[in-house]
Amino acid sequence: MGSIKFCLFSQFLQVMVLIGETGSGKSTQLVQFLADSGLGASGSIVCTQPRKIAAVSLAKRVGEETNGCYEGNSIICYPTYSHVQAFKSKVIFMTDHCLLQHYMNNKNLSGISCVIIDEAHERSLNTDLLLALLKELLCQRGDLRLIIMSATVDASKISDYFYGCGTFHVVGRSFPVEINYVPGEYGGTSGTLKSSSGNLAPYVFDVVKMVTEIHKSENEGAILAFLTSQMEVDWARENFQSHSVVSLALHGKLSHEAQCRVFQDYP
Repeated sequence: MGSIKFCLFSQFLQVMVLIGETGSGKSTQLVQFLADSGLGASGSIVCTQPRKIAAVSLAKRVGEETNGCYEGNSIICYPTYSHVQAFKSKVIFMTDHCLLQHYMNNKNLSGISCVIIDEAHERSLNTDLLLALLKELLCQRGDLRLIIMSATVDASKISDYFYGCGTFHVVGRSFPVEINYVPGEYGGTSGTLKSSSGNLAPYVFDVVKMVTEIHKSENEGAILAFLTSQMEVDWARENFQSHSVVSLALHGKLSHEAQCRVFQDYP
């Protein structure tokens, strides 16, 4: 019933703010609802993401869920901009920077019937520019639909900016995640650590120590350790010793192929 109600809203409202709680499936299910409702019949449904890895992983996930439902190449991804890219597919995932580049070359965004700005709460420069430019374009293209999505954005402020547009709330479900913090300065390792690239803060050692303890006490699952630089990540991987663990890095300087390794299944 929720999907039917939302599709009815999207058919009659030109702009909408969607607040979807974490685990609601807004990033993967919304594009399918819109595609099935026929909204993308007159043009592509474009969903933007702040990062390439998010755009690629979402396109892969939606492609798997809709396998056999649409024609070939109906779900694609444009992680980077190219002037030869065409809007002929039903659903296209891309970065907000990529869509901004398309706008600079085609200010009418021909071939696009609906734009979904995901993760709007991050307020990146590209996202803010897109929202401002799309606001102006909506006055020129009455057939264009805009949906702004986030889990935490202030819906009232976005709604006021877009002429008091409607808001839609989706309840989500989250899975249990246990959060552990390394000790503060008072309990951490004293001194600095040496790496081939320079000195590291002592908390990096504490992170490796805590990951090791979690690994020994838990039977299975994934551990996600947050650090502040590529140098810290590389040092932590080099100094985390365990034969039964697959240790992977994830940061912006990795190649696309290396980033995608975190989504693979490992025994």
